Amino acid sequence: MPQDYTPAPNAAQVGAQEEMKRLVALILRQYDRLYDKASQHRIVIQQLADYIVPAKSNIVRKRQKDARNTDFVFDGTAEDSNTKLASFLASSLTSMAIQFFSLRLPERMLKEDIEVSRWLDDAATICYEEFKASNFSTETQECYVDIGFSGTMCLQHTEKKGDAVWNGALFKSHAPGTYVCSENAEGKVNVIFVELEMTLAAMVEQWGIDKLSEKSRQKYAKDPFTDVKIVWGVFPQELYPKLQGPKSKPFWSCYIEYEHKHLIDLGGFEEFPFHVARWRKVSGEVYGRGPGHAALPDIRTINRADELTLKAWAKAIDPPLLVLADQIVGRVKTTPAALVVARTKDALTPIPQGANWQANTQEFEKRRTNIRNAFFADQLQLPDKTIITATEVERRIEMAQQILGPVVGRLEYEYLDPCVSRMFNELNRAGKVPPPPPQLVEATQRTGTKVRVQYEGPLARAARGGELQAINRLMTNAAAYIEINPRSEMLDRVNEDALFDFLADASGAPAFILRDEAATKAIREQRAKAAEQQAQAQSASQMGTGAAQGAKALQTMQAIQQGGEAGGPTAVA
Repeated sequence: MPQDYTPAPNAAQVGAQEEMKRLVALILRQYDRLYDKASQHRIVIQQLADYIVPAKSNIVRKRQKDARNTDFVFDGTAEDSNTKLASFLASSLTSMAIQFFSLRLPERMLKEDIEVSRWLDDAATICYEEFKASNFSTETQECYVDIGFSGTMCLQHTEKKGDAVWNGALFKSHAPGTYVCSENAEGKVNVIFVELEMTLAAMVEQWGIDKLSEKSRQKYAKDPFTDVKIVWGVFPQELYPKLQGPKSKPFWSCYIEYEHKHLIDLGGFEEFPFHVARWRKVSGEVYGRGPGHAALPDIRTINRADELTLKAWAKAIDPPLLVLADQIVGRVKTTPAALVVARTKDALTPIPQGANWQANTQEFEKRRTNIRNAFFADQLQLPDKTIITATEVERRIEMAQQILGPVVGRLEYEYLDPCVSRMFNELNRAGKVPPPPPQLVEATQRTGTKVRVQYEGPLARAARGGELQAINRLMTNAAAYIEINPRSEMLDRVNEDALFDFLADASGAPAFILRDEAATKAIREQRAKAAEQQAQAQSASQMGTGAAQGAKALQTMQAIQQGGEAGGPTAVA
């Protein structure tokens, strides 16, 4: 048999191929439908990106890569304010300088189990180290920039390619306008289509030339650097149950050549690998609205006003000239030291400008203040002073938590919780997390208790600061009353162990510094025993001293009696 002989496909293979083509065409129609529904959203974020993030303004108005994109920007207040807001969110929610989350259990019984607490701390530390080792910090910063100007952010959370059991996490932010999505019944995004642009050479490197369509293989032979539009879709398996792939995975993942409607690769994920969060969301809408939407009128106004002001400056510096007809000999010259020959003295005069520069300055500052307030820049930055007390910093963080509290809650629910949970599950499946204690497994199976994520950033701790302040006020008031009435027994009502556990949990103290209940009980029993022995020794000492004093007194009395009987002088010791 010749080596290049390929058996003809049988009827079953042909039928499977036709069914796959039909399913791919159906998936692309769903993508086109979602793309059309998001048309108004793209128009709005195009306007927002033009003024706030020009580098990401290639949405509706397509430009060549690396082309100049600042044609609409005459004032940088919006971009600066959005950048500061993104930096504040990054440092307050997901700073890599601290372990920004911990794992906790809501059940009181297991909270007091030091072995369980230490396992939770170890598991959280393992996850945190994986976040640090990845590109999470840089990509999540871009996500905060996106959610500030467009109201929506999208972070891809996958695993690096490799042959090991675990190759490390890979994160990538997708700019608004490059993806479309849909929600489930709970309002969470569970369907997403991402538009990718790759060269044929990159496609061959990632999937191999055999996975490409016939036409793409022909193009690759001529020009391997031809750009190809690829649609990457991730959605629940129940949407397309007839797809032939890894049935054990809850989510399908398919790469499709859009032009040729050709399926390149089909895979799956255990969890939804995209974390899509919204700043705030109007009921019935899928995409969010952020500070950029609120500031857009002022942003457009000040940029247009700046453009007109620059023209007015040019007129003021080099004003237009009024020239009387037939009164100038030759040409009008406006260069330095030029000579203009005129028949009359008033033949050439500048046209006066009526611009009110002071009024313009006041109006500009008003607009800039409105923009900064829309991005919370003035409320979140520290006072402009050389010395700032710790109380001022703490109060500023509390104010930020009050302002951004609802937004932080939405970010935790839609972004951080799924992100940390997926990281934990990935590491657990790879065997990187040690087995949990038996009592934790038994409790979760018996009560359905789930491990929850507790965030330890400044904003999250400020949110829990209300209970700490309430405790401080209670103890302060109690101390003031006890100072007036020292015999008061009100502190007997305070459960000191429960108070200490709460303070340790609220402050985010690691579990390894705490002793378990058995060790604490042993120390207290030893202390009580030592105190009892000391009291016994002191009692025995006091009894011995009393006996010695009694014996001495008896001797004295005997001496007195003997002296009286002899008629001699009385001696007193």
